[in-house]
Amino acid sequence: MINALIEPLVEVRIPTYRRPEMLIDALQSLLRQTHQRWLAIVFDDSPDCEAKGIVRSLDDPRISYASNRTRLGAAGNINQCFNPSPLCHEASYFFCLEDDNLIQPQFIELNIVALRESGCAVMMRNQRIFARRSSGHVVVDGTTLGPWFSVTGVYSSLELCARTFFYTGVSNGALFWSRTSRSVLYDRFSVTDPSLQEYVRCWGLSEDIYIDLAPQALYHLPEQPTDRHYTTDKSFSRGIQSAHRALVRTYGARLVCEVVKLGRLYGQEQQSYRGLSNLASFRVSWLIVRCGGRIILKAFLRGLIKRVFIASPLRLYPD
Repeated sequence: MINALIEPLVEVRIPTYRRPEMLIDALQSLLRQTHQRWLAIVFDDSPDCEAKGIVRSLDDPRISYASNRTRLGAAGNINQCFNPSPLCHEASYFFCLEDDNLIQPQFIELNIVALRESGCAVMMRNQRIFARRSSGHVVVDGTTLGPWFSVTGVYSSLELCARTFFYTGVSNGALFWSRTSRSVLYDRFSVTDPSLQEYVRCWGLSEDIYIDLAPQALYHLPEQPTDRHYTTDKSFSRGIQSAHRALVRTYGARLVCEVVKLGRLYGQEQQSYRGLSNLASFRVSWLIVRCGGRIILKAFLRGLIKRVFIASPLRLYPD
């Protein structure tokens, strides 16, 4: 338990867009927290300001409302929730609660304890996957971290980035960080697809991260994806390729060898070789062989065609 006399202030950033019913659920889950010293701000990207009435109806002085002066799109609205500048100078911890997600009552309390005990300044919390149906919330089999983390504990930024070759990047709703974090979680280059942003946030991680496999949050799996500035499938695939190429430029041979090692560890050698070959880099291909893996020629050629004929949505990132 956290000592009530030194209970830290937690700043909660909540992006929303025309989903008032879901926003109510998200805010109610926040109100049920065992750690009650928090402040929340709702960033509304809708020109109709539907969220304003929701915030007003809850009548809780800890929840404030802000309407974006210009429409930011899904990615832009989420991205401002990772701004390194605290909105409240007293805040010690931060997280983004997307309007369609939920948190369990001990989410904040246990995350603070985890960071304090681990000595890390940033962590990622596992989330159960759920769907909304007319009958209510239905938990879907699986979690956001899946099988790619074998134990709860401290992982290096390299170990986390290598895992993006097998699953998604740093989940927006799973992150919880301290004021002392050195990582740049804010996307400085305005990526317009929020799913690609999760890969980009991994690139900005510059310190060890604590991974907790115990789910204390619920990730909403939408029936239909939004069309708010999402890229096409081909462009999305090209974006992942660019993100991975940027990671290789940052970590070099260590990353390639870690991906090969993870493929063996989890019985996914073909996926690791395919993902690395897809980068269509002669240097990476040499490193695959040097690390004891093998090149998949078809994946290399497909990656090369992708690089030549599809513009990267991550234009400002090193590719």
